[in-house]
Amino acid sequence: MSVKSGLGFSTTGTLFGKYFFKYMNTALNAKKNNVKMAWTNVPSPLELFFANDVIPLQPELLSGVLSAMESKTQKILTEAEKYISRDCCSFQRHIIGNYFLKGFPRNPDMIVSTIPNSCDAQGKSFDLLNYYEKKPILYLDFGAEENEEGIEYVKNQLLKAADFIGKHSHYEEFNVDKFKEMVKLSNRCVDLYREICNLRATVKPPPGSSSEGFLLDLFNFTFKGGNFLDGIAYHEEVLKEIKKRIEKGEGFVDNDAPRIMWLFLPPLYNLQLFGEIFEQNNATIVFNELYMTSSHKIENHDLFEGLAKKYVRNIFNGSIEKRIKMNLEAAKKYKIDAAIHYSIWGCRQSTSGAPSIQQAFQDEGIPFLILDGDCVDPTQCSAGQVKTRLEAFLEMLR
Repeated sequence: MSVKSGLGFSTTGTLFGKYFFKYMNTALNAKKNNVKMAWTNVPSPLELFFANDVIPLQPELLSGVLSAMESKTQKILTEAEKYISRDCCSFQRHIIGNYFLKGFPRNPDMIVSTIPNSCDAQGKSFDLLNYYEKKPILYLDFGAEENEEGIEYVKNQLLKAADFIGKHSHYEEFNVDKFKEMVKLSNRCVDLYREICNLRATVKPPPGSSSEGFLLDLFNFTFKGGNFLDGIAYHEEVLKEIKKRIEKGEGFVDNDAPRIMWLFLPPLYNLQLFGEIFEQNNATIVFNELYMTSSHKIENHDLFEGLAKKYVRNIFNGSIEKRIKMNLEAAKKYKIDAAIHYSIWGCRQSTSGAPSIQQAFQDEGIPFLILDGDCVDPTQCSAGQVKTRLEAFLEMLR
Protein backbone atom coordinates (compact mmCIF):
# COMPACT_ATOMS: atom_id res chain seq x y z
CA MET A 1 0.00 0.00 0.00
CA SER A 2 1.22 3.50 -0.78
CA VAL A 3 -0.26 6.73 0.49
CA LYS A 4 -0.55 9.48 -2.09
CA SER A 5 -0.51 13.18 -1.35
CA GLY A 6 -1.00 16.31 -3.38
CA LEU A 7 -3.32 14.70 -5.93
CA GLY A 8 -5.87 17.44 -5.31
CA PHE A 9 -8.85 17.17 -7.63
CA SER A 10 -6.97 15.19 -10.34
CA THR A 11 -9.25 13.54 -12.91
CA THR A 12 -12.43 14.24 -10.98
CA GLY A 13 -11.83 17.98 -10.77
CA THR A 14 -10.46 18.39 -14.27
CA LEU A 15 -13.49 16.66 -15.77
CA PHE A 16 -15.92 18.55 -13.54
CA GLY A 17 -14.51 21.81 -14.87
CA LYS A 18 -14.51 20.58 -18.46
CA TYR A 19 -18.17 19.59 -18.45
CA PHE A 20 -19.32 22.53 -16.34
CA PHE A 21 -17.85 25.10 -18.73
CA LYS A 22 -19.19 23.19 -21.73
CA TYR A 23 -22.63 23.23 -20.10
CA MET A 24 -22.43 26.96 -19.31
CA ASN A 25 -21.22 27.76 -22.82
CA THR A 26 -24.25 25.93 -24.23
CA ALA A 27 -26.57 27.91 -21.94
CA LEU A 28 -24.91 31.24 -22.74
CA ASN A 29 -25.25 30.61 -26.47
CA ALA A 30 -28.70 29.06 -26.37
CA LYS A 31 -30.51 31.93 -28.09
CA LYS A 32 -27.84 32.32 -30.75
CA ASN A 33 -28.01 28.59 -31.52
CA ASN A 34 -31.81 28.48 -31.42
CA VAL A 35 -31.85 26.17 -28.39
CA LYS A 36 -34.49 26.40 -25.68
CA MET A 37 -33.27 27.14 -22.16
CA ALA A 38 -35.04 26.81 -18.79
CA TRP A 39 -34.19 28.05 -15.35
CA THR A 40 -34.61 25.34 -12.78
CA ASN A 41 -33.33 24.50 -9.33
CA VAL A 42 -31.46 21.64 -7.67
CA PRO A 43 -32.42 18.84 -7.88
CA SER A 44 -34.74 18.85 -10.88
CA PRO A 45 -36.09 16.20 -13.31
CA LEU A 46 -33.32 16.48 -15.88
CA GLU A 47 -34.74 13.54 -17.84
CA LEU A 48 -37.74 15.69 -18.84
CA PHE A 49 -35.62 18.62 -20.03
CA PHE A 50 -33.14 16.47 -21.96
CA ALA A 51 -35.99 14.57 -23.62
CA ASN A 52 -37.12 17.82 -25.24
CA ASP A 53 -33.68 19.28 -26.00
CA VAL A 54 -34.09 22.00 -23.36
CA ILE A 55 -31.01 23.21 -21.46
CA PRO A 56 -31.80 23.24 -17.71
CA LEU A 57 -29.78 26.13 -16.26
CA GLN A 58 -29.33 25.79 -12.49
CA PRO A 59 -28.47 29.19 -10.98
CA GLU A 60 -27.52 27.54 -7.65
CA LEU A 61 -24.83 25.50 -9.41
CA LEU A 62 -23.45 28.61 -11.11
CA SER A 63 -23.31 30.43 -7.77
CA GLY A 64 -21.45 27.55 -6.15
CA VAL A 65 -18.86 27.32 -8.92
CA LEU A 66 -18.31 31.09 -9.03
CA SER A 67 -17.78 31.05 -5.29
CA ALA A 68 -15.27 28.20 -5.64
CA MET A 69 -13.47 30.31 -8.26
CA GLU A 70 -13.59 33.32 -5.92
CA SER A 71 -15.09 35.28 -8.78
CA LYS A 72 -16.50 38.63 -7.54
CA THR A 73 -18.29 36.91 -4.65
CA GLN A 74 -18.46 39.93 -2.33
CA LYS A 75 -19.47 42.30 -5.13
CA ILE A 76 -22.32 39.96 -6.05
CA LEU A 77 -23.47 39.48 -2.45
CA THR A 78 -23.32 43.22 -1.80
CA GLU A 79 -25.54 43.83 -4.85
CA ALA A 80 -28.02 41.29 -3.48
CA GLU A 81 -28.49 43.29 -0.26
CA LYS A 82 -30.53 45.79 -2.29
CA TYR A 83 -33.17 43.11 -2.79
CA ILE A 84 -32.90 40.42 -0.10
CA SER A 85 -31.99 40.19 3.59
CA ARG A 86 -28.41 39.29 4.46
CA ASP A 87 -29.55 36.49 6.78
CA CYS A 88 -31.08 34.53 3.88
CA CYS A 89 -29.39 31.59 2.17
CA SER A 90 -26.17 32.76 0.51
CA PHE A 91 -26.97 30.71 -2.62
CA GLN A 92 -30.15 32.72 -3.13
CA ARG A 93 -28.41 36.00 -2.29
CA HIS A 94 -25.71 35.18 -4.82
CA ILE A 95 -28.25 34.25 -7.50
CA ILE A 96 -30.16 37.50 -7.05
CA GLY A 97 -27.04 39.67 -6.94
CA ASN A 98 -25.59 37.89 -9.95
CA TYR A 99 -28.82 38.37 -11.91
CA PHE A 100 -28.83 42.13 -11.40
CA LEU A 101 -25.13 42.29 -12.31
CA LYS A 102 -26.03 40.34 -15.49
CA GLY A 103 -23.82 37.45 -14.46
CA PHE A 104 -25.86 34.57 -15.83
CA PRO A 105 -28.10 33.95 -18.86
CA ARG A 106 -31.33 35.92 -18.79
CA ASN A 107 -34.42 35.55 -20.94
CA PRO A 108 -35.18 31.83 -20.31
CA ASP A 109 -37.91 30.20 -22.34
CA MET A 110 -39.47 28.80 -19.18
CA ILE A 111 -38.92 28.43 -15.43
CA VAL A 112 -39.50 25.15 -13.55
CA SER A 113 -39.16 25.25 -9.77
CA THR A 114 -39.32 22.11 -7.62
CA ILE A 115 -40.78 22.92 -4.19
CA PRO A 116 -40.65 21.82 -1.44
CA ASN A 117 -37.61 19.69 -2.07
CA SER A 118 -34.12 20.01 -0.64
CA CYS A 119 -34.79 23.76 -0.70
CA ASP A 120 -37.94 25.82 -1.09
CA ALA A 121 -36.14 29.18 -1.14
CA GLN A 122 -35.33 28.88 -4.84
CA GLY A 123 -38.99 29.26 -5.75
CA LYS A 124 -39.08 32.59 -3.93
CA SER A 125 -35.96 33.75 -5.79
CA PHE A 126 -37.54 32.77 -9.09
CA ASP A 127 -40.66 34.73 -8.09
CA LEU A 128 -38.56 37.85 -7.60
CA LEU A 129 -36.57 37.44 -10.82
CA ASN A 130 -39.64 36.57 -12.85
CA TYR A 131 -41.16 39.92 -11.85
CA TYR A 132 -38.64 41.27 -14.37
CA GLU A 133 -38.50 38.32 -16.80
CA LYS A 134 -42.25 37.60 -17.06
CA LYS A 135 -41.74 34.05 -18.36
CA PRO A 136 -44.04 31.01 -18.09
CA ILE A 137 -43.35 29.37 -14.73
CA LEU A 138 -44.32 26.02 -13.22
CA TYR A 139 -44.01 24.97 -9.58
CA LEU A 140 -43.57 21.27 -8.87
CA ASP A 141 -44.32 19.86 -5.43
CA PHE A 142 -42.21 16.77 -4.68
CA GLY A 143 -42.87 16.85 -0.93
CA ALA A 144 -44.66 13.52 -0.49
CA GLU A 145 -44.19 10.40 1.61
CA GLU A 146 -43.00 7.14 0.04
CA ASN A 147 -46.36 5.40 -0.15
CA GLU A 148 -48.90 4.71 -2.90
CA GLU A 149 -50.68 8.02 -2.44
CA GLY A 150 -47.47 10.05 -2.30
CA ILE A 151 -45.97 8.39 -5.38
CA GLU A 152 -49.18 8.96 -7.37
CA TYR A 153 -49.18 12.62 -6.33
CA VAL A 154 -45.59 13.18 -7.48
CA LYS A 155 -46.25 11.25 -10.69
CA ASN A 156 -49.05 13.70 -11.51
CA GLN A 157 -46.71 16.59 -10.79
CA LEU A 158 -44.18 15.14 -13.25
CA LEU A 159 -46.85 14.64 -15.91
CA LYS A 160 -47.71 18.32 -15.56
CA ALA A 161 -44.02 19.17 -15.91
CA ALA A 162 -43.69 17.05 -19.03
CA ASP A 163 -46.64 18.82 -20.65
CA PHE A 164 -45.27 22.23 -19.63
CA ILE A 165 -41.73 21.57 -20.87
CA GLY A 166 -42.98 19.99 -24.08
CA LYS A 167 -45.33 22.89 -24.80
CA HIS A 168 -42.51 25.44 -24.47
CA SER A 169 -39.91 23.37 -26.38
CA HIS A 170 -39.33 23.29 -30.12
CA TYR A 171 -41.34 20.08 -30.26
CA GLU A 172 -44.42 21.89 -28.83
CA GLU A 173 -45.35 18.65 -27.07
CA PHE A 174 -43.54 16.19 -24.84
CA ASN A 175 -41.19 13.85 -26.70
CA VAL A 176 -42.12 10.46 -25.22
CA ASP A 177 -39.77 8.40 -27.38
CA LYS A 178 -36.74 10.48 -26.45
CA PHE A 179 -37.80 10.36 -22.79
CA LYS A 180 -37.41 6.58 -22.93
CA GLU A 181 -33.88 7.03 -24.26
CA MET A 182 -33.07 9.54 -21.51
CA VAL A 183 -34.24 7.12 -18.81
CA LYS A 184 -31.81 4.48 -20.08
CA LEU A 185 -28.94 6.98 -20.12
CA SER A 186 -29.92 8.34 -16.69
CA ASN A 187 -29.87 4.83 -15.23
CA ARG A 188 -26.46 4.20 -16.77
CA CYS A 189 -25.14 7.32 -15.02
CA VAL A 190 -26.54 6.04 -11.74
CA ASP A 191 -24.99 2.59 -12.19
CA LEU A 192 -21.56 4.15 -12.70
CA TYR A 193 -22.02 6.56 -9.79
CA ARG A 194 -23.01 3.69 -7.50
CA GLU A 195 -19.96 1.65 -8.53
CA ILE A 196 -17.57 4.55 -7.90
CA CYS A 197 -19.11 5.39 -4.53
CA ASN A 198 -19.07 1.77 -3.43
CA LEU A 199 -15.36 1.51 -4.22
CA ARG A 200 -14.65 4.79 -2.42
CA ALA A 201 -16.55 3.61 0.64
CA THR A 202 -15.36 0.00 0.92
CA VAL A 203 -11.82 -0.36 -0.48
CA LYS A 204 -8.83 0.08 1.83
CA PRO A 205 -6.82 2.21 1.57
CA PRO A 206 -9.49 4.66 0.34
CA PRO A 207 -8.78 5.26 -3.38
CA GLY A 208 -10.31 8.73 -3.48
CA SER A 209 -9.68 11.95 -1.57
CA SER A 210 -12.28 13.92 0.35
CA SER A 211 -12.12 16.75 -2.20
CA GLU A 212 -12.73 14.35 -5.07
CA GLY A 213 -15.71 12.92 -3.23
CA PHE A 214 -17.23 16.37 -2.78
CA LEU A 215 -16.97 17.07 -6.51
CA LEU A 216 -18.32 13.67 -7.52
CA ASP A 217 -21.38 14.10 -5.32
CA LEU A 218 -21.96 17.69 -6.43
CA PHE A 219 -21.74 16.62 -10.08
CA ASN A 220 -24.55 14.11 -9.51
CA PHE A 221 -26.59 16.33 -7.18
CA THR A 222 -26.69 19.08 -9.79
CA PHE A 223 -26.25 19.11 -13.59
CA LYS A 224 -24.82 15.62 -14.33
CA GLY A 225 -22.64 17.10 -17.06
CA GLY A 226 -25.40 19.03 -18.83
CA ASN A 227 -26.48 15.91 -20.73
CA PHE A 228 -26.37 12.22 -19.89
CA LEU A 229 -23.82 11.26 -22.53
CA ASP A 230 -21.31 13.66 -20.99
CA GLY A 231 -22.38 12.43 -17.57
CA ILE A 232 -21.59 8.85 -18.57
CA ALA A 233 -18.23 9.90 -20.04
CA TYR A 234 -17.36 11.71 -16.81
CA HIS A 235 -18.16 8.71 -14.63
CA GLU A 236 -16.31 6.29 -16.89
CA GLU A 237 -13.14 8.37 -16.64
CA VAL A 238 -13.42 8.74 -12.86
CA LEU A 239 -14.08 5.02 -12.46
CA LYS A 240 -11.05 4.22 -14.61
CA GLU A 241 -8.87 6.42 -12.40
CA ILE A 242 -10.23 4.84 -9.19
CA LYS A 243 -9.64 1.29 -10.46
CA LYS A 244 -6.11 2.18 -11.53
CA ARG A 245 -5.32 3.39 -8.01
CA ILE A 246 -6.83 0.24 -6.50
CA GLU A 247 -4.71 -1.99 -8.76
CA LYS A 248 -1.58 -0.12 -7.62
CA GLY A 249 -2.64 -0.21 -3.96
CA GLU A 250 -2.65 3.58 -3.82
CA GLY A 251 -4.66 5.42 -1.19
CA PHE A 252 -4.83 8.85 0.39
CA VAL A 253 -4.62 7.70 4.03
CA ASP A 254 -3.63 4.61 6.02
CA ASN A 255 -5.78 1.49 6.10
CA ASP A 256 -6.87 2.17 9.67
CA ALA A 257 -7.54 5.91 9.20
CA PRO A 258 -10.89 7.20 10.54
CA ARG A 259 -13.71 6.82 8.03
CA ILE A 260 -15.84 9.96 7.99
CA MET A 261 -19.41 10.46 6.81
CA TRP A 262 -20.32 13.96 5.62
CA LEU A 263 -23.82 15.38 5.84
CA PHE A 264 -25.07 18.12 3.53
CA LEU A 265 -23.03 20.44 1.28
CA PRO A 266 -19.35 21.39 1.73
CA PRO A 267 -17.89 24.94 1.85
CA LEU A 268 -17.56 25.59 -1.86
CA TYR A 269 -15.56 28.80 -1.50
CA ASN A 270 -12.50 26.86 -0.29
CA LEU A 271 -13.27 23.32 -1.32
CA GLN A 272 -9.87 21.85 -2.11
CA LEU A 273 -8.09 23.29 0.93
CA PHE A 274 -10.95 22.23 3.17
CA GLY A 275 -10.95 18.70 1.80
CA GLU A 276 -7.21 18.37 2.25
CA ILE A 277 -7.55 18.95 6.00
CA PHE A 278 -8.85 15.40 6.33
CA GLU A 279 -5.96 13.70 4.55
CA GLN A 280 -3.47 15.91 6.38
CA ASN A 281 -4.92 14.50 9.62
CA ASN A 282 -4.95 10.91 8.30
CA ALA A 283 -8.73 10.75 7.92
CA THR A 284 -10.96 10.75 4.88
CA ILE A 285 -14.58 11.22 3.90
CA VAL A 286 -15.77 7.95 2.41
CA PHE A 287 -19.49 8.73 2.20
CA ASN A 288 -21.72 11.80 1.75
CA GLU A 289 -25.46 11.83 2.35
CA LEU A 290 -25.84 13.66 -0.99
CA TYR A 291 -25.40 10.17 -2.48
CA MET A 292 -28.93 9.43 -1.31
CA THR A 293 -30.31 12.28 -3.41
CA SER A 294 -28.83 11.03 -6.68
CA SER A 295 -28.33 7.26 -6.58
CA HIS A 296 -31.89 6.11 -7.30
CA LYS A 297 -32.64 4.53 -10.66
CA ILE A 298 -35.89 4.78 -12.62
CA GLU A 299 -37.15 1.21 -12.37
CA ASN A 300 -40.74 0.75 -13.44
CA HIS A 301 -42.69 -0.10 -16.59
CA ASP A 302 -44.54 3.15 -15.99
CA LEU A 303 -41.60 5.53 -16.42
CA PHE A 304 -43.35 8.48 -14.81
CA GLU A 305 -44.13 6.38 -11.77
CA GLY A 306 -40.51 5.26 -11.70
CA LEU A 307 -39.35 8.87 -11.91
CA ALA A 308 -41.77 9.77 -9.10
CA LYS A 309 -40.27 7.07 -6.87
CA LYS A 310 -36.81 8.42 -7.61
CA TYR A 311 -37.74 11.86 -6.27
CA VAL A 312 -39.84 10.64 -3.36
CA ARG A 313 -36.87 8.55 -2.19
CA ASN A 314 -34.58 11.61 -2.12
CA ILE A 315 -33.23 11.81 1.44
CA PHE A 316 -34.23 15.49 1.70
CA ASN A 317 -37.85 14.76 0.81
CA GLY A 318 -39.99 13.91 3.80
CA SER A 319 -39.49 13.88 7.54
CA ILE A 320 -36.40 14.23 9.70
CA GLU A 321 -37.07 10.67 10.87
CA LYS A 322 -36.58 9.48 7.29
CA ARG A 323 -33.31 11.38 7.00
CA ILE A 324 -32.05 9.93 10.29
CA LYS A 325 -32.99 6.39 9.30
CA MET A 326 -31.31 6.56 5.89
CA ASN A 327 -28.13 8.09 7.31
CA LEU A 328 -27.83 5.56 10.13
CA GLU A 329 -28.32 2.68 7.70
CA ALA A 330 -25.53 4.08 5.50
CA ALA A 331 -23.26 4.64 8.51
CA LYS A 332 -23.62 1.02 9.57
CA LYS A 333 -23.27 -0.36 6.04
CA TYR A 334 -20.01 1.48 5.39
CA LYS A 335 -18.60 1.09 8.92
CA ILE A 336 -18.39 4.84 9.55
CA ASP A 337 -16.21 5.96 12.48
CA ALA A 338 -17.62 9.49 12.79
CA ALA A 339 -19.95 11.95 11.08
CA ILE A 340 -19.89 15.68 10.39
CA HIS A 341 -22.92 17.84 9.58
CA TYR A 342 -22.05 21.08 7.83
CA SER A 343 -24.72 23.51 9.01
CA ILE A 344 -25.07 26.33 6.54
CA TRP A 345 -25.99 29.83 7.59
CA GLY A 346 -29.42 30.69 6.24
CA CYS A 347 -30.45 27.09 5.45
CA ARG A 348 -33.19 26.48 8.00
CA GLN A 349 -34.33 23.29 6.29
CA SER A 350 -31.08 21.44 6.93
CA THR A 351 -29.67 23.02 10.08
CA SER A 352 -32.88 22.69 12.11
CA GLY A 353 -32.62 18.91 11.89
CA ALA A 354 -28.92 18.66 12.74
CA PRO A 355 -29.31 18.29 16.54
CA SER A 356 -31.80 15.45 16.10
CA ILE A 357 -29.45 13.64 13.72
CA GLN A 358 -26.54 14.23 16.11
CA GLN A 359 -28.44 12.67 18.99
CA ALA A 360 -29.41 9.63 16.90
CA PHE A 361 -25.79 9.04 15.87
CA GLN A 362 -24.47 9.51 19.40
CA ASP A 363 -27.06 7.03 20.68
CA GLU A 364 -25.42 4.53 18.32
CA GLY A 365 -21.96 5.40 19.66
CA ILE A 366 -20.90 7.32 16.54
CA PRO A 367 -19.09 10.64 17.23
CA PHE A 368 -20.91 13.50 15.52
CA LEU A 369 -19.79 17.09 14.91
CA ILE A 370 -22.11 19.93 13.92
CA LEU A 371 -19.86 22.34 12.04
CA ASP A 372 -21.35 25.79 11.44
CA GLY A 373 -20.33 27.61 8.27
CA ASP A 374 -21.44 28.65 4.82
CA CYS A 375 -21.13 27.36 1.26
CA VAL A 376 -20.83 30.55 -0.73
CA ASP A 377 -20.14 33.49 1.60
CA PRO A 378 -16.80 33.21 3.46
CA THR A 379 -17.62 36.27 5.59
CA GLN A 380 -20.42 34.41 7.38
CA CYS A 381 -17.96 32.28 9.34
CA SER A 382 -14.37 32.32 10.49
CA ALA A 383 -12.31 29.98 8.33
CA GLY A 384 -9.72 29.70 11.09
CA GLN A 385 -12.33 28.76 13.67
CA VAL A 386 -13.88 26.16 11.38
CA LYS A 387 -10.45 24.67 10.70
CA THR A 388 -9.61 24.56 14.42
CA ARG A 389 -12.87 22.81 15.34
CA LEU A 390 -12.50 20.31 12.54
CA GLU A 391 -8.89 19.46 13.38
CA ALA A 392 -9.77 19.07 17.08
CA PHE A 393 -12.56 16.65 16.17
CA LEU A 394 -10.27 14.60 13.92
CA GLU A 395 -7.61 14.56 16.65
CA MET A 396 -10.19 13.14 19.07
CA LEU A 397 -10.79 10.19 16.71
CA ARG A 398 -7.19 9.01 16.71
